[in-house]
Amino acid sequence: MGARSSTGADGGTGADGGTGADGGDTTQSGRPSNADIRGHLDALLLAAVADGPVHGYGIIERLRTRTGGSVSLEGGTLYPALRGLEESGLVRGEWTNAAGRRRRVYALTEEGMAALHGKRGAWREFVRTLGSVLDGPSAPRAGGLGTGRLP
Repeated sequence: MGARSSTGADGGTGADGGTGADGGDTTQSGRPSNADIRGHLDALLLAAVADGPVHGYGIIERLRTRTGGSVSLEGGTLYPALRGLEESGLVRGEWTNAAGRRRRVYALTEEGMAALHGKRGAWREFVRTLGSVLDGPSAPRAGGLGTGRLP
């Protein structure tokens, strides 16, 4: 996919043990796999651009910084996704020259801000829904209760 993790693009097992039939498990290091990120890339990019106008490498750095290095995109993943967001009218890109380098700087549009708001709400609901299952009665608890094991 282009996001760095130890799970291969085909969902295979990485050296640190990231597994899953759908390739969607986080790696043992706790870093998200490519499949984990794949469905949320637009939201991540919109959130990074919402912090203010930024060029492509700046987006990579913002994501890397905000995730403590857990998400590190490559250009082959970033730029096609940005083009899609731009074609959808969610971000606006403009060419600028800085220190003799031509760069495309991206900014969120009003439609992009509304989309980000919607994606944040959907993400919170997703986390709430999965949490109700993953943290439910079978979750390990102090004193051994709720371990999911038969007595």
